[in-house]
Amino acid sequence: MTSPSDTKISETDIARCASRARLELSGASRQRIAEELSEVKTLLSVLQTAPRGQFAPLQQLHEDFTPAREDSVLPSLCRQTALRNAPETDGTYVRVPPVL
Repeated sequence: MTSPSDTKISETDIARCASRARLELSGASRQRIAEELSEVKTLLSVLQTAPRGQFAPLQQLHEDFTPAREDSVLPSLCRQTALRNAPETDGTYVRVPPVL
């Protein structure tokens, strides 16, 4: 019986996922993505075999952790100065293009 990490991701799997996501992929793209995801899956299976109980979990990524600074209230820009720096305004607010 093959373990889930031994099974390769097929082009059919990629095509099915692309169809559900409404993406159009060429045959070469499907093949490349299948190969890359199979490699990632293989690397993850290798990581799963690594010993985990021997090490304490990390709290910080770096030993030289700089603690967060204290918050302080600073003066802000007046409306006219802020609007002068904006690319487009309506006189009161900054105008931004709609995002869909």
